Amino acid sequence: MKKFILFAFIFLAAFNFSYAQKKAETPQAAAERYTKSISPKLKLTADQETKIQAFALQYYTAKDDNKTKYASDSKGLAAADRESSKTFQANVNTVLNADQQKQYADIVKGRREGEAPAKAKAKK
Repeated sequence: MKKFILFAFIFLAAFNFSYAQKKAETPQAAAERYTKSISPKLKLTADQETKIQAFALQYYTAKDDNKTKYASDSKGLAAADRESSKTFQANVNTVLNADQQKQYADIVKGRREGEAPAKAKAKK
């Protein structure tokens, strides 16, 4: 019984230490990951990639700022994130042509309906 308790304690301690060492993704890394995930699907040009990555950086930076600004207001955070998302979507659509906009709308719709997020797909 003592061995079991000791084993459980060591396991939980190791899990806790490994979990605590995971660092949050920076806005720059998130923007790059996002751009890389949609680029092949939309067949983006180099210019479009650059612009979308800049929009994504603005978006992920705003999300980080919102987390700080609305740390104790979950409804305010959700509203601010929705607004940032709408602005981001509108900015991305200004860069895309009509075909790409349709494909992008399908990608966004798929993510909202529960498809694997870009983060999981990018790791594959």
